[in-house]
Amino acid sequence: MRSVCFADGVKFYFIKNQQGHLNFSCDWRWLGHLSYFLVLFTALTLFSSSAGQTQSQKQVFKVAIDSEFAPYEFVDPAGNAIGFTVSLLDEIGHATGFLFQFKPMAWPDAVKALENGEVDLVNMIHSPLRAEQFLFSQPHTSVAQAIFKNSTFSDSDQSENLEGHRVAFQENDISLEILANNSDFESILVNSKKEGFSKLNSGEVDFFFVAEQPGIWLLDKERFEDVQIISWGLFPQNYCFAARPDNAELIALLNNELQTLKDSGKYDKLVNQWLKVNPGDSGLKRHVREILGIALGLALVAFALGMGNLLLRKRVEGRTRDLIEANNLIKLQASSLLNLIAHFPDGILHENADRKIYQVNQRLIDLFSISLPIEKLVGEDCRQVAQQVKTLFEDGDRFVERIEEIVTTGQAVSNEELQLVDGRTFERDYVSIQVLGRGMEHLWHYRDITLRKRTEIQLEESSQLFENRTLQKRAILESPQRIIIFALDKNYCYMDFTQQHKDMMKAIWGVDIELGSNILDCITDEGDRAKAKQNFDRAFNGERFIVSEAVGDEELNRTYYENWYSPVTDVNEQIIGVSIYVIDISDRMRAEAQREEALSALQKSEEKYRLIVENAHDGIEISQNEYIIFTNIQFANILGYTVDELKNTKFSQLFSPAALVELEERGKARKAGIPLPNSYETTFLKKDGSSIVVEVNYEIIEYNGRPATFAIIRDISERKLAEEARRRQLLRRERTGAVLSNISVNPNLISGAVAELVHDLNVAATEALGVERVGVWLFEDDTSKLKCIDTYLAGSAEHIQGDYLHEHEFQAEFAALKNEKYVDANDPHTDPRTAGYI
Repeated sequence: MRSVCFADGVKFYFIKNQQGHLNFSCDWRWLGHLSYFLVLFTALTLFSSSAGQTQSQKQVFKVAIDSEFAPYEFVDPAGNAIGFTVSLLDEIGHATGFLFQFKPMAWPDAVKALENGEVDLVNMIHSPLRAEQFLFSQPHTSVAQAIFKNSTFSDSDQSENLEGHRVAFQENDISLEILANNSDFESILVNSKKEGFSKLNSGEVDFFFVAEQPGIWLLDKERFEDVQIISWGLFPQNYCFAARPDNAELIALLNNELQTLKDSGKYDKLVNQWLKVNPGDSGLKRHVREILGIALGLALVAFALGMGNLLLRKRVEGRTRDLIEANNLIKLQASSLLNLIAHFPDGILHENADRKIYQVNQRLIDLFSISLPIEKLVGEDCRQVAQQVKTLFEDGDRFVERIEEIVTTGQAVSNEELQLVDGRTFERDYVSIQVLGRGMEHLWHYRDITLRKRTEIQLEESSQLFENRTLQKRAILESPQRIIIFALDKNYCYMDFTQQHKDMMKAIWGVDIELGSNILDCITDEGDRAKAKQNFDRAFNGERFIVSEAVGDEELNRTYYENWYSPVTDVNEQIIGVSIYVIDISDRMRAEAQREEALSALQKSEEKYRLIVENAHDGIEISQNEYIIFTNIQFANILGYTVDELKNTKFSQLFSPAALVELEERGKARKAGIPLPNSYETTFLKKDGSSIVVEVNYEIIEYNGRPATFAIIRDISERKLAEEARRRQLLRRERTGAVLSNISVNPNLISGAVAELVHDLNVAATEALGVERVGVWLFEDDTSKLKCIDTYLAGSAEHIQGDYLHEHEFQAEFAALKNEKYVDANDPHTDPRTAGYI
C-alpha cells in the first residue's frame, strides 16, 4: 500500500521509503532573518524601463479567472476582478493597446471555457499533461500546494499520512496530476475551494489538498473554525498564461511583454503589491486580534485572580495554543519567502562574514554553469568559487580582483556590467549588510542582460538608420530645383527649410535664416508680413489651402509661385506647426496665359479663334472622353498626319509605349488626389513610326457644354537634340582636356621619344573621342608624301606604322593640308578634303 507523507518546514526534502511513503523534512536556518530578507527584496527591484505602443483600435481578449485564487486572481466585494495576474494583464494591455476582459468563474468552468473557445486565456499551473492540450507562456510566478485538515480529527498519524483517509480535491486541479499515482486514499472532487473547506469544516472529508496562498486567503475570509493548515510549500510549480494551440501569437506577445515588464521594474512592483505580502498576513492579523483578546482575558484573570489556579492554568494553556498557531503562520510566511527567493528570476548569492556561501538560488548556479547542487554549494568558500568561474569572463583575473575590492570597501554597487567570453553580458549589484552578532555579510545580485544589450544595439542601429533615412529624405526634398519647402512652429519659428528657401530669403530680404529664426522678423515689409501671418494663421487653424502670387517687375519678367499651406500635427492629431510648399509655376502660368488668349479668341469669334489656332506656332488639340475632336494644322504637321486623320483618334495612341506608362501613372496619381503640374514633357510617335519629344500644357475646359481637355503641344525635339549635342561636346572637351593633360606629363614628351609619345597619344585619343581609329602622319621633306608614324585601331588594339600616302594619288587632300591651318570635316565621307582617305 503506497502513501503520501507531509510535515511542517521551510525547506523540504522528499524521500519515498520502502513502503512507498513519501516523507520530507525541513531546514529552519533562515527563519531568524525574515526581516532581513524583506529588506533584501526591496533592494533588488532594479530594472530598465520600456515603453508601450499605443494603437488607435483595441483588440479584445477574454480571460477566465478563478474567482477563489487570491492573491493571484479573485473577485472583490464590489464584484471587480483583481489580483496579481489581473494587474499583470492590465499593464500589458496598457503597453500594447489590447483590452483584456476578465470573466470570473469557478476553476473547472474556466478550464472548460478555454477548451470550448469561450475565452482566449486563463492562468494555469504548467504540467506536461496540460502542455499536450494547451499552449503555455513563460512562467510569471509559481504556486505551491498545501494540506489542510479538520482540527477535530484525532487520528494519531493524520499529520503524516493520507493513507485510508478522505481527501478533497478541486475538479481539474493540478493536485490530481501530482498525486495521480497514489490510490491509497479516497479522492473526493469538489467544484470550488469554498465547497472543499465547507466539507472539511463539517467533517465530511479528513483533508483538503489545495493551492497554498489561495487556501490560506479563503480560510481567513470564510473563518472556518475547525480547519487548520498542516503542510505547506509543497510541489512549487510554474504559474503561466495558457491559451489554445491556435493562439501562438497571443502567447508570443505575452512572453515579450512579460519580459519588458520585468526589465522595466513594473513586474517587481506588482510582485511587491500582491505576492510579497503573503495572503496569510490577514490570518496573522486574525491571530493578533485573538492574542489581544487573550491579553484582555488575562487582564480579566488578573481582575478575578481569586477564582483559582485552575482557571488561570486554562487561560495560559489557551494562550499557548494561540501563540503556537501564530508561530505556525510566521513559519508559513518564512516558507513563502524562501519559495520566492528560490524562484527569483535573477541570481542571488549571500556570503557570511567568513566569506562562506550562506544562501544561493538555482538561477545563480545556472548563470555561472556551476556543477554543484545548492545543498553542496552552501558552505563553500566564495573566493574559491570565484576562481573556478572566472574563465567564463573576458577578463577573469579582473573579475576576481573586483570582487575583493568591493568586499574590502563595502560600498554598494549597482548595475555593474560584466562581459563573458560567450558573448553574454551580466549586470551585478552588491550591498553589505551588518547582521547583529555575525558581523559584516555580503549580498550579490547577478542578472543576464544580454537580450537588453542586444536590444540597445538594435535600437542604436535603428537610430542610425533613421538618421540616414532622414538625410536621404533631406536630399530628396532638396533635389527639386523649382520647389521650395519650409516649416514653422506655432511661434512662426523655423522647424525646417530647404536650401532653396534659405537662398530665396537671402535674395529677397537680405537675411541668413537659421532653425529657430522667426520668419515674421525676417520680412521687413509690413504689408507682406501681415499677409504672410494671415496665411500662416489660416493653416494653424487647420485649413489646407493654396495661394498663387506673382513676384517681379510687371513690365519686364514676372515669376509666379503657388504656395501650398498645410497644418502639421503630432501623433495626437494636435496642430504643432505649418508646412509650406512654394512651387514655381511660371511656365504653367505662361501656358495658361496662352490658353486664356486662345479661349478668349474662341469666345469673341469662332473665325478669329480658328485664325489664331491655325496660325499658332505650337500644336493645339481638344479631346473629349480621350478622343481628339479638334486639332490645328500645326499639330498634324508635327506628327505627320492630316487634320482629318487625327480627328476621332484616341489621344493615348499618340504616345510611345514608355510614355504611355508614364501617362497611366499620372492618371493614377490624379485619381489619388496627388497634385500634378499641368505641364509635362513626353514622347509621341509620328505617323512614320519615328519618335518626337514634345512639351504638353493642358487644362480642363468646357467645350460644347461638356468637359474637355485643351492642350498646347510644342515640338522640343530640336531643343533636346541641341542639349544632347552640347552635352556630348562638353564631354568631348572634357576627354580631350584629359588627354592633353596626360600628354603634358608623359615622360616620352620630356625625353623627346616622339614615336613612343605618338603611340600613347593615339590610344588616349581613341578613348577620349570614342572613335575606332586615330593616326599621326607626317610630311616627308619634299611634302610630296605622308608617312604613317602610328595609326591605332581600337577594335583590335593594333598599331600600324610605315605606310605612305602620295600626293599624286590624293591631290585635293594634300592641297587642303598645305593651304589650311587645320581640316575640320563634319562628315569625312563626303568632304572633298578627306573623302579620298576613306
